[in-house]
Amino acid sequence: MNVGLLDADVYGPSIPHLFGIKQKPDIADNNKINPILKAGVNLMSMGFLIDEGRPVIWRGPMLSKALFQMTYGVNWCFNDRELDILIIDTPPGTGDIHLTLATKYLIDGVIFVTTPQLLAVKDTIKSIEMFSELGIPIIGIVENMSYFLESTGLKKDVFGKNKTKLAELECLARIPLMESIAQAEYIDNSIFSLKDCFSELAFAVKTFIEN
Repeated sequence: MNVGLLDADVYGPSIPHLFGIKQKPDIADNNKINPILKAGVNLMSMGFLIDEGRPVIWRGPMLSKALFQMTYGVNWCFNDRELDILIIDTPPGTGDIHLTLATKYLIDGVIFVTTPQLLAVKDTIKSIEMFSELGIPIIGIVENMSYFLESTGLKKDVFGKNKTKLAELECLARIPLMESIAQAEYIDNSIFSLKDCFSELAFAVKTFIEN
């Protein structure tokens, strides 16, 4: 499967850091930007185009233009293969990026990532309602920092059981609170050694795509 990952968090791009990428993307003969290939994934992020640590101070219209550039201005099939799926990682909330994606792009579905903490869940529910009102299918949710493993091997819920409206949606995966995950971003490329922590989520998404 040929996968693209677009970092749509223009204000706080994280893909370059998580994937350990310092290089700038190349420009193709058709004047489109070539995505950067890492671990078999075609990557594009605003973090590739600006200096590290430089803030992006843009209003809504500029954000929409940047998003358009990173989707239609990118040579996603530069390796002579069309993308099977493009995953768009967005910032939290219901801002200009989300509204632009929901109204101007053909979105097959949305996966929401949240901690089970009540405050985070309330904000996530607002986002879910926005996409639902705009007719975008909700695939399910992912609980991040959902639990930790006790020495006995039992799972201990960090924030307790989720009893909100969010509990009515399908939970695709529960990502544990683990020191190895938290520390992985500080060690170059070690994030890929933790793939087993995300296998449940990967299987759920793969099943959705195939069906």
